[in-house]
Amino acid sequence: MALFENYNTGNDDTGGIYLDFWRGQTFTAASTHSVTSVKVLIKRTGSPGLLTVSLKATSAGLPTGADLAVDTINADLIATTLEWKEAIFTEYNLVNGTKYAIVMRALTGDASNFVSYAIDASSPSYTGGARVYSDNAGSSWTEVAADDIMFEVYGNAILGASPSSSLSPSASTSP
Repeated sequence: MALFENYNTGNDDTGGIYLDFWRGQTFTAASTHSVTSVKVLIKRTGSPGLLTVSLKATSAGLPTGADLAVDTINADLIATTLEWKEAIFTEYNLVNGTKYAIVMRALTGDASNFVSYAIDASSPSYTGGARVYSDNAGSSWTEVAADDIMFEVYGNAILGASPSSSLSPSASTSP
């Protein structure tokens, strides 16, 4: 497993994830490779319940469609200070030059029980994507081009892969 796309320095702000307030980061695959996990820099306040982290396709730079890969983390066990947490995916192949989105949602949290994620809001330099958010459970998305969240994409190199190859997505089709 190797580190591929990432933005992991410069966090100077945080944002909250709970109920209909879904958050994410788009990124562009720098090569054709699989993704087996992503890491995000997060913390919890109170007891937010389960955090779902997924990989989605994008349209016009925004998340769209069913999850391509997904994992659920017990956010009640996340530290109350920022820490890297890993979401393990069923291996899914990414296509070089294609933009994808990491999406996080905590459906049972509230304004007192939520997950916070680290943002670089002052000098973000990741050019392959940007922070995205939905305040209506993924029905519509907005890009914040001036922000990036802290993320790391891990996977395996694919030697000789055709640009359109992909493994079956995980069984879950949650929004």
